[in-house]
This record gives sequence, C-alpha cells and structure tokens, in this order.
Amino acid sequence: MQSKKLVEQIGLFRINRLLDLATERSLSGTKEDYRLSKRYINLATAISRHYKIKLPEEVKSRICAGCSAVLIPGISCSVRFSGGFVIYRCTACGNVRKLYMKRRNSIDRINAPPDG
Repeated sequence: MQSKKLVEQIGLFRINRLLDLATERSLSGTKEDYRLSKRYINLATAISRHYKIKLPEEVKSRICAGCSAVLIPGISCSVRFSGGFVIYRCTACGNVRKLYMKRRNSIDRINAPPDG
C-alpha cells in the first residue's frame, strides 16, 4: 500500500513541476515557448492518466480545457465577475470556465481575522 502512495506523490510532484515550467514558458511570450508550454501541460495530463491520479483542483483550474494552455489572468485569459461567478475566458481559443463565487454574509465579515 505504501508503494501506491509513493507513486502518487512522485506523479503529483512531476505534474506540479511541469505546470511550473509551463507557466514560466507562457510568461516568456514567444511562439516556441507557447508551444513548449502546451507540450508540458499535455505531458502533465498524460502522467495523471498513467498513474491514475486526479489532477488537483488548483492545477485543473489553471489549464484551459479547450486548448491546454496555461491560464494566466491578464496574459492568456481574461477574468470577469458576473452574477456570483468568476468567468475565465481563454484568449487563444475562447473557451469559457465559470467558477461559482461563494458570497460571504455579514457574520463571516465580522468574525473574519483582520487583513494584514
């Protein structure tokens, strides 16, 4: 049983490393770097399929489902807030991802720790 956990840890480490590399390449902005970024994302999803592990939600939310680009607000996607949703639109393919934004009520604001 421990070997399965070890394999999962190694898979997640590789996925996170590939996502970091893809993000660095996407920030460079050249066409070759953009192509490499997509390749890194494809490798990360292939690793998750091979080891039969789900992509963590924080990883999944940073990848476009339409074109496998890394979603970086202001660079590779636009972000809008509408009707309780955060809407991410990929600038490469136009794919839209909507995430529900939980509203905080006044009691949560009163009990929340101070910012800073």
